[in-house]
Amino acid sequence: MKFLLIRKQLIFVYLFLFSFGMLQAQDAKPIVKSDKTEIVNGKKYYLHTIEKGHTLYSISKIYQVDLKVLEADTNNLHLKIGQIIRIPSNEVVKEAVIATQKPDSNFKTHTIASKETLYGIAHKYNVEEEDILKLNPELKDGLKPGQIIKIQLKKQTEIKKEKVKQVEQQQLELPKENIEVEKPKIQEAVTAKLNKKKSYNIALLIPLYLKNMGEIIPENVVLNKQTAADFKSFTFIQFYEGFMQVVDTMAKQGLNLKVFTYDMPDDTALTASFLKKNDLSKMDLIVGPFFYKTFKIVAEYAKNEKIPIINPFSERRNILENNPYAFKLTPAYDNQVDNIVKYLADSFPTANILLIHNAKELEKKHAECFKTAINTIFKEKSVKENPAKEIIYSQAGFAGLQAKLSAEKENMIITLIESELFVTGYISKLNSIKDRKITLIAPIQWKNFDKIETEYFIKLNTHFYEPNFVDYNEVDTKAFIKRFREKYLTEPNEMAFAGYDVALFFLSALSNFGTDFQQYLPNIKAHTLQTNFVFKRAGENNGFENTFVNIYKMQDFKYVGVNK
Repeated sequence: MKFLLIRKQLIFVYLFLFSFGMLQAQDAKPIVKSDKTEIVNGKKYYLHTIEKGHTLYSISKIYQVDLKVLEADTNNLHLKIGQIIRIPSNEVVKEAVIATQKPDSNFKTHTIASKETLYGIAHKYNVEEEDILKLNPELKDGLKPGQIIKIQLKKQTEIKKEKVKQVEQQQLELPKENIEVEKPKIQEAVTAKLNKKKSYNIALLIPLYLKNMGEIIPENVVLNKQTAADFKSFTFIQFYEGFMQVVDTMAKQGLNLKVFTYDMPDDTALTASFLKKNDLSKMDLIVGPFFYKTFKIVAEYAKNEKIPIINPFSERRNILENNPYAFKLTPAYDNQVDNIVKYLADSFPTANILLIHNAKELEKKHAECFKTAINTIFKEKSVKENPAKEIIYSQAGFAGLQAKLSAEKENMIITLIESELFVTGYISKLNSIKDRKITLIAPIQWKNFDKIETEYFIKLNTHFYEPNFVDYNEVDTKAFIKRFREKYLTEPNEMAFAGYDVALFFLSALSNFGTDFQQYLPNIKAHTLQTNFVFKRAGENNGFENTFVNIYKMQDFKYVGVNK
């Protein structure tokens, strides 16, 4: 408890100072109070259009509204230029009444988010699509981000009747609060064979580095120079926090879960000693350890006890060898390549493909993966054989690359060089080409290069590929971030999203299919946030590897997924 309190205080102070600096930098342009208003349930709302430099903080000051009121709407958490937000006024307009509203009706307004659908909105509020269209006939022309619509919610009596009906049908109420789990349709004969239990035991073997907690002394922390990443004990703590968000929600909805958390550092001797002192035989699922050598030790134990065991981060396929109970969530490099090549074969079947590298050992290995995948997958999809044209840039130079470009076809340039010094000049030269269609496939490391202009990525239709990608415009993502901020007073990082996704998928698997869920992996549906789980067995008697990879591109100054 003391650890969490210190952590909250430390990160809260740091984030406050960081946010304050950001607000000062962005709030240079004066904000003009909008004269556009809307009346809902007799209450007046201002309709404010977001412009460059606007923040919720500055808007709250102009309209004299509590910042928490604006943050309550999850659509406001990531403002975009041109977005319209609704701001409540203290003025009550008694004369204004919605024409179709009955005295006992319950109305709510909703601001449409990017990529949101009418089905999704209806599902969120538990209403019919037709009822939304009746109140908002303008939606027949399509949904527009920032558009404000009216929703007539169901009466409490109707909701109670539905809940009673659900109980009578003995259906498990799946998690709400934007944690959506699809209950699959299963044949009755199959359902009878499912090995379901009344309660499930989960073991989390996480490197929490509790022995290093003494390093965290708030009065010695240098603000604006140190972050949570500077302290070893904070490395994986958000994985636990993201995981427990799903556990808490599912437990509230009736799934009986017992979670046992253990500090498991990268120490094989301690791991072997741990297994002798602790009985994990009654576990239904083991998550971790996170490191290769310690995972191998516990995975052998799990195999003997026939317990599914999860490794969230290792790319090594050999952790699955001769262990049908092991799961590896990060796809190996060849699986990542297969995904990008399948995307090319589907989206650019006639493209001119160039494979660029400097003949370094790792680059040559990656190039071979691409050549093999291109030759194999293009043939499998009955696409005309399209072997890549391999260019060793250190020998051929930019002139050699230009000579291989096609004037008629789309040019897919797969570049395997990760040096920032090289990439800076390389990207600039590619942008100088005016008469060729180019789509650039780039290593994920390029996203972190500060010297490259964002406009260059956009102009070259740059695509990235990686196992984990978070779309911050999605409604579920915004809701998760909001809950995480409220509970932990900090921003969720990639570990928090990883913990959330692991818990959502595998706890859904236990809930719907019981302890033998491995047999029904294609039927498990879960609305994860940063990756999908598409498992394939890595050979006979081996474990399962996730084969899904996110592919996304820079568009309108934001990253947009193209295959999720």
